[in-house]
Order: sequence, then C-alpha cells, then structure tokens
Amino acid sequence: MSARAVRGLSGGEQQRVALARALCAEPELLMLDEPLAAVDANRREALRRLIVSVTDQRELTTLIITHDRAEAAELGQRIALMLEGRIIQHAPPRELFERPTSAAVARFFGVTNILRGHVRAGLLDVGGASLPVRGPDGIASFAIRPEAVMVCADSAFRAGVVEAVYVGTHVRLMLICGTQRLEVHVAADEAPQPGDEVRLSFPADRLWRLPANREPETVWEQ
Repeated sequence: MSARAVRGLSGGEQQRVALARALCAEPELLMLDEPLAAVDANRREALRRLIVSVTDQRELTTLIITHDRAEAAELGQRIALMLEGRIIQHAPPRELFERPTSAAVARFFGVTNILRGHVRAGLLDVGGASLPVRGPDGIASFAIRPEAVMVCADSAFRAGVVEAVYVGTHVRLMLICGTQRLEVHVAADEAPQPGDEVRLSFPADRLWRLPANREPETVWEQ
C-alpha cells in the first residue's frame, strides 16, 4: 500500500491514511467528522476497533461526530446528543440507550416503544392490561427497547401482529393494541405471522419512566 497513491486506495485504506496523518502531529485533541461514513460495513467494524485501540493506547482525547448510534456506542465513553443545535443529553452510552431524558432522545436511540397511561398503585393501565411499574401514581410515559419486550404465553397484555420483517439477526414485529403501536424483536424461529395475536411481557426493570414535562435543555459539562 505504501507504493500506491492515496486516490488509488479503497475507502477504508484512505481513512487509515488520514488517521495516520492526523496522529503524526501528536495532537492533544483529535477531532473526527463522520470518519466512517463512506466505508463499507465490514471494514467499518475493523476501523472502529482500530480507532478505539489507537486512541486508548495514546490516551488521546477524541471528539467524533456521527449519525450512527451503534458507532457512537462503540467509540464513545460519553455521548452528547445534539438536536436542533442543542445538546439535550450528555452521558455514557448505556444511559442514552436505556435511560433517555425525553421521548425525542428515546426515539433517536432506537427506543420506539413509549407506553403512556395512568399509574395507580404501582400499575400502569395500557391497552386494557395492567403493567407493574416503578414510581408515583399519575399520568406517566415509559420507554422500553424493542428487544426487551418478551413474547409470553401467560401474559394478560395482548397485541395483534401487523408486520413481521426478517432483518438478518432477528424478526422485527410491528404490533398494535388499541391505539398503542409497538415494535418487538424476536428470534426468527419464534416469530409469529401477520394477523396473529401475541401476548407480551414488559420486565419492570427495563421500563424506564421518562421525566415529566421535561423540555430540551443544554447539559454540556464544562
């Protein structure tokens, strides 16, 4: 590769050259703007590991801009989510994926299920079924990731299957229960068909209560 012009290299090789050039200056801060956007999926994974390895070895503070949430989770020790020009949550990756501060943050990080209802005596009334939840009584919204919802034969929560799409690693189910739409991920060999009725279980420790009436705000830490 050393004998070839940069313009003759593949996208992944060009990104390696760009990273090497940046590191030659021994910067105190490395800034990468969508560094893997033009790289194919297989090489993107290898480059992610390379970036993490090199920056860790050099103890180099690195700021990476990306629209890929999986990439952000793998590369970042902390993620700052910016929407409409404002940083609205700044935290370790797991918090943004599982403990979002608003419905907008939840949806950005793939939490498509927002259950809204009234909590009474620790039970959330949704779709005619009562789900055990944490927190005080009153109107509330709960977020849960689609992979956390379980198909469970003995549950009282029923939903109809609208769509079942095989996406390689799992089947993505689109369900409806009254006015509540849900997304659930199941193993391919366990997937029901459109038109079927399924029963669902929502583990209480995976239901995250969204803060009430929270407006987007800048939370960047100096």
